[in-house]
Amino acid sequence: MHSWLLAHELTAVLTAKLDWLEKAAPMEDGALQYLPFIVDCVVALTHQVESGFSRRRVRVIKYRGSSFSENETPFVIGPRGLEVATANRPIFPLPTEKVSTGIRQLDEMLYGGILRGSTMMITGNPGTAKTTLAGAFAEAAAKRGERTLYIAFDETSEEIVRNLSSVNIRLQEYVDSGILQMHSEYVGSGCEEEHFQRIKALVQSQQATCLVIDPFTAFSSAGTLANTQAVAVRLVRWVKSERITLVCTNQPLAGEQDFSRTALKITTVADTWIYLSFSDGGERNRGLTIIKSRGTNHSNQVRELILASSGLSLAPPYTADGNVLMGTMRWQKERAEGEERARLNVEFERQHAAIDGELSELGARLQTLQRDIATRRLAQSSMAGTEQLRHREEELRHAGMIRLRQSGELGSAEATQLAPTRETAVEENRP
Repeated sequence: MHSWLLAHELTAVLTAKLDWLEKAAPMEDGALQYLPFIVDCVVALTHQVESGFSRRRVRVIKYRGSSFSENETPFVIGPRGLEVATANRPIFPLPTEKVSTGIRQLDEMLYGGILRGSTMMITGNPGTAKTTLAGAFAEAAAKRGERTLYIAFDETSEEIVRNLSSVNIRLQEYVDSGILQMHSEYVGSGCEEEHFQRIKALVQSQQATCLVIDPFTAFSSAGTLANTQAVAVRLVRWVKSERITLVCTNQPLAGEQDFSRTALKITTVADTWIYLSFSDGGERNRGLTIIKSRGTNHSNQVRELILASSGLSLAPPYTADGNVLMGTMRWQKERAEGEERARLNVEFERQHAAIDGELSELGARLQTLQRDIATRRLAQSSMAGTEQLRHREEELRHAGMIRLRQSGELGSAEATQLAPTRETAVEENRP
């Protein structure tokens, strides 16, 4: 048969049982045991049940005259035929445009948002608002007119739409218009590879440019950890190769104290990592931290995430004694600081008024002293004038005595008459 196929230049596809290829054939089929050595290409298909899930794999054993991958690769059979897992690589040049996360303050912390075609992972314990942040991103994408796909594993799409409306995230109108497609997946409906292929089909059918998977951790329940980790990495690489912006939620493996470990270990391939946590202090307050964001600047602050009927917001950072305060503790600290500021203002006003009084008193005393200084200066000036007159009289009297001695002819009576009087001296001194 082999010679006949070659002679007629026909391409043949033969099927055989796998155990026939791996074990020696029975004696009556001895002629067929050499078939794997004669044919040019041998492809082995396996179908096994692992962890309760059916898995199919394909492996190329030989292929003459061509290079090929020798590794075992999963595949699924579905409405679109036989789909084999492939490794995708990003398409260059990579986008540099940023898109909004749906929360203005978070966009500011990310210096404008996340890069288009990148992957943002949101981790945190149950109740930290992971789904809420994912819903905010989906709403923002729909508002921009981008076709978006939301894959939900833990809840139905109707429940998510209803629950998110309590924090003013309105998705129903975008679902009705078709710009947003909500799809609920059941973890037990197939293995991780089947989930992956269904998500790819939905993305291509929706022509989505934004994808939300909530939670991504559900993949770890669809098979062994090694298999789900491999599928998770391939999914992230696939969305990057298609320039699809992916937002996924994930629960830490060991709680808040060990947030760096996740079951699927995709923290290394995710571009942006948002970590949500609860603060201590007698009440549940949500904190948000940006662990990393490749290719863009980002804030290193811990901000309080506030969920209200009006929407989502991030409170400005508030620290005291090296600790980030949230909720009631922050309110109490702010009130105490406000009371202290009020007390200091009152004390300032009191001291200011006291100084004003002292300045007024000193001003009055200064005016009195200035008047006293002026009076003393007038008295001093008067005394100086009197002293000058006295000196002038002495000089005139002395000059008169000298003249009398020089003449020698005048008597005492005449000398007395010739001596200038005070009035004469004063008169001579006048201009």
